[in-house]
Amino acid sequence: TLQTLQSRQFLTDFISRHELKVPLLATRGWDDQRQQWVIDSEQFDVQQSLWLPRGSANANPEPSDWRAYKALRGMLSVSEDRDSGMVTLNLESLSPVAAQQWLDWLVADINEHLKRREMNDTRRNVAYLEQQLERTNVSGMRQVFYSLIEEQTKTLMLAELDSEYAFKVIDPPLVPEEPSGPQRTLIVILAVLLGGMLSTLGVLTRYGLRQNV
Repeated sequence: TLQTLQSRQFLTDFISRHELKVPLLATRGWDDQRQQWVIDSEQFDVQQSLWLPRGSANANPEPSDWRAYKALRGMLSVSEDRDSGMVTLNLESLSPVAAQQWLDWLVADINEHLKRREMNDTRRNVAYLEQQLERTNVSGMRQVFYSLIEEQTKTLMLAELDSEYAFKVIDPPLVPEEPSGPQRTLIVILAVLLGGMLSTLGVLTRYGLRQNV
């Protein structure tokens, strides 16, 4: 789960889905009064929604997905306390609003991603078991297949019903009213509870600010 959350493919899809390339790569800072990003006009034309060419005129002006991934990955850190099983997800941003929103999106997207993956795997398992069931006339084996299909069907039903499939948000992150330093840090504590074929992870989230020393 944590490896997936930090993977290039997942984070690249995340950036594309939420259109984060501009705030990641074409901003000068955050305007607290207007509650919006300060866009670098030399890199991105806001009115036309176009990336501006830099260097070779023939080169694609839009930054690569790899650059955007590296930028987000540099803001995101994950640490785990192996004794307690607690995992800290830390997101640093010049914008406390973005830090809160992006982390909310990350948790929601990883939940959906893992849910869909589990559902697809379960459907394949059921299809395989049904094939094996048709190939045997041994009553004992048929009973085993029926039991396995039933368990897989239960897993599929639970996954379909659970919007917080992998991470359950217990205390949502909040935007602080007063900044305590030039960089804002959004912290999410993930309580990992593994059980059976359907893994359930509890998530305790809290928002904090740190001042660089």
